Amino acid sequence: MEGSAFDISMIDPEMRGLVGDLRERGFSTFTSCQGTDGHAFDRPTVRMSFSGAREDYKARDARLGRERLRLAECLEGQGTRSS
Repeated sequence: MEGSAFDISMIDPEMRGLVGDLRERGFSTFTSCQGTDGHAFDRPTVRMSFSGAREDYKARDARLGRERLRLAECLEGQGTRSS
């Protein structure tokens, strides 16, 4: 919800660092789950929304490409594989 304050305490504990890092880098996240029994997803998941002009998509794609390795390392550091 636009204009709402972001409350990191509402994020699953194992996803807080990743979601916080993505949001600090300008990505808009709307769903995340650490992916354990009793959770919405069976593996770690973060969903992001993209909106804006085509140039914005290109810039975000470039940023996301640079972040992929870091995200994979973060997930592996939690004992979880991203694939």
